[in-house]
Amino acid sequence: MVNQDDSTLPYIVAFIVQNRLLQIKGTDTYPVSVQDIYQPSDINESLNNKKPHSKSLDSFVGVYEHKGYGKIKIKLEDDKLYAIYPTCKFFLEHLHYNIFVMKPLSDVFNPEFALNFKMTSDSEISSFTI
Repeated sequence: MVNQDDSTLPYIVAFIVQNRLLQIKGTDTYPVSVQDIYQPSDINESLNNKKPHSKSLDSFVGVYEHKGYGKIKIKLEDDKLYAIYPTCKFFLEHLHYNIFVMKPLSDVFNPEFALNFKMTSDSEISSFTI
């Protein structure tokens, strides 16, 4: 919504923050209505056996680097995969095949993104896309 040209949302957010910091009574009416869109879904710890991943969970483990996201460590704990960023940790819920959904383990970072692991011609997991 805020990546649109001429969106008023960034200005509204700035006014709300400014009013709270300066303890100024703001207004409850704005030209747009903003609601909390993200609703976390329950974590499903079981694997999708109808559309299984192509390699063992251990083969997904490693440190991956992305120019935009930095280094992301994929770790296996108790037969479950986790994505570890420098400041937060996500459970990787198996969606289908080599695609896992990042489920937040805290309220620090809450959107859920899908990780699509890619294989080389030698059938080795080499990277992923978000």
